[in-house]
Amino acid sequence: MILKEAMGRLEGVLLTPPCDLDVELSEVFASNRMSDVLARVKPSALLLTDLVNLHVVRTASVADIAAVVFVQGKRPEAELVSQAQADHLPLISAPLPMAEACRRVGLPWTESEPAAEDRALHQEFEVKGGDFAHAGAVSCRIKNLLKELGLQASVVRRVAIATYEAEMNVIMYAGQGRVDLAVTPEEVRIVVADQGPGIPDIDLAMREGYSTATPEMRALGFGAGMGLPNIKKNSDLLNVSSDVGRGTRLEIVIRANGRKP
Repeated sequence: MILKEAMGRLEGVLLTPPCDLDVELSEVFASNRMSDVLARVKPSALLLTDLVNLHVVRTASVADIAAVVFVQGKRPEAELVSQAQADHLPLISAPLPMAEACRRVGLPWTESEPAAEDRALHQEFEVKGGDFAHAGAVSCRIKNLLKELGLQASVVRRVAIATYEAEMNVIMYAGQGRVDLAVTPEEVRIVVADQGPGIPDIDLAMREGYSTATPEMRALGFGAGMGLPNIKKNSDLLNVSSDVGRGTRLEIVIRANGRKP
């Protein structure tokens, strides 16, 4: 089967033109487990998956995959498309659910819960202080990643809120910062470390309504004094450490099995 024929069967849309659609496919492989892709897939295979992240693109490039099909109509962000084009990797979006997509290309497929290792993830993000134009970009990316991993909606929401508040603190008060995200089947752990002025009185900063925001920040809708309280409210564990004149570090842990009792 050639790629063009597979696209037709899957009602696929090419996301990375121009591409050679006459390439001969060695096989079609459906999986959300990138370790299986590396271990079992032949070069020039067509990969069907409903995961949409940079790890999929990297894995496909390393494994010499002919093309990647994102089922359920999923589409990657522009950054992933650009990376795939740089790697000469065709990306295709197909509107079909995985089971139907597999049926159309002659593959068996059994619906199952993601294996524990599929829920493992570690990524790092940079946050630039004062960059209000991109405020919330990191927390939105993290939210989308957790949705792709299949975490409960309530957990995803708590992580998004806590991460957004932490990201805003970096943008408002620090020169720069980094967000480290680690996801396991048991928990989501976020560490936010910045190079900023630090917090002289952490207990005072944890009080609702306390804020050191400037009038300019308040005019933009920020600085209500709910940042750290909101993070604490949405966390199962929150550790705050700060060195005045050097920066602040937040460690946020949220259990992956739902809201704390």
